[in-house]
Amino acid sequence: MRFGHRFPIQHGPAGLWSGLFISMGTMMPMLGKKLDILQTDLETGMIIGGCVIILISLSGLLKYISRLFNPIINGIVMILMSLQTITVKDLLRALLCLSE
Repeated sequence: MRFGHRFPIQHGPAGLWSGLFISMGTMMPMLGKKLDILQTDLETGMIIGGCVIILISLSGLLKYISRLFNPIINGIVMILMSLQTITVKDLLRALLCLSE
């Protein structure tokens, strides 16, 4: 490959983030908050995160930072994020195909 970032595309974190966004979207009305505010906050966070990644890659720090995030660290982060976003009750409900 002669162009691009040469890193593998990871489908796992993308699915985790979309699940987190869906969970946040379902919780916001229960908390009495508007979805427009959540949408704006998520969009702003994604834009800021993208700008930070661009700055890190342009500065040349990416080669040093990428050494810290090996597959074991990425796996642990994904497991911890998924455990924080789901409760045991919801997990059992989903595994057993139960409705409320």
